[in-house]
Parts: sequence; structure tokens; C-alpha cells
Amino acid sequence: MGLKSIIHLIQSFGLRYWLFILFGGIFGRSYGSFRSFAPLCFQKRFGFTFEESKYFLLLAQICTTVTTPFYSIFVKKFGKRIKLLLICCAFSVGIFALMPTLSYHKPVLVYFCMVVFGSLYSLFLMCFWTELPFICSKENLAFGYGFSGFVAHLSDLVTPNIVGQIIKPNNEGSYQNGLLFTLVSLILS
Repeated sequence: MGLKSIIHLIQSFGLRYWLFILFGGIFGRSYGSFRSFAPLCFQKRFGFTFEESKYFLLLAQICTTVTTPFYSIFVKKFGKRIKLLLICCAFSVGIFALMPTLSYHKPVLVYFCMVVFGSLYSLFLMCFWTELPFICSKENLAFGYGFSGFVAHLSDLVTPNIVGQIIKPNNEGSYQNGLLFTLVSLILS
């Protein structure tokens, strides 16, 4: 397959595909950006040690891992992937809007946010990747998956630079800029 064929294939994807990929990239990177500064947030905002901060992220990752098989069954039975993606966005905005209001004296709420964070990310991934076959034609599906992965990896290259510019580890309030970036990204998606 030559360069002309690839360009023609890229042009053949409709607006729905490109908007969906843009949505997925923004939503996915908002979660990735949060994970990059979360330990700083937990230390500065809630007063947790670095060790304690790592466990909050571990809890989110465990929830993502454990809920994935259950969500696969749920998504197969429920089938409303786009509605579920919108629900993921709405609840994620709520979680990240709630984060700055939480207190060190109520760590249960921080645990709750991380459980929901991990679970929503799992549901998002399940819905996103299973929706692609309904957006791409059968002939272009493999390329649609591949290009979706390319866009995700491209955003992986860009997001750390953006987060690095807005997060200043020596600045007490810098995690707030990161939370704001995450929240704005989720609202955009």
C-alpha cells in the first residue's frame, strides 16, 4: 500500500469517525494527564505522603483492570455505547469538579473518587473500542483501529508537554492547574 493509497483511505473516513477519534483522544488524555500529576495533587491538596499517593493511583488501576470483563458483558447486553460514553463524560466531569473540594479528613471520598475514576476509564475504553466497527466500514476497520491507536499515541506525545508547562512542582497551587486542565479536557470531550 503506497502513500497515495493511505492518503485516499484517510480521506475516505467520514466526519463521524474524525469527531469520534478526537473525542476519544481528548477524553483518554484527560485521564492520562491526571495520572501524571495525581501524586502531587494528593500530597499538596490532601497532605498524603508520596507512598500513600501511589496507592490511590494503584486503586484506580485495579478498578480499571477488574471492571473491564464485567463491562464487556454489560456493554454487550446494554449496547448503547454512545450513551454510555456520554455518561462516562458526565460522571468524569463530576468527579474532577469534586476533587478540589475534598478534605484530608475524609479520605473515604478520595478513595471513592479513585474507584469511580478507574471504573469510568474502563467503561470508556470498552465502549470506545467496540463502537469503532459501527463507524468504520468492514474493509477499513483494521486501518480505522490502527489510525485510532496512532492518534492516541500522538496525543501521548503532546499531553505530557502541556501538563509539564502548567504543573510546576515547587508551586503549591500547581496541581489545581492540572485539575483544571483535566476538567476542561473532559468538558471538551
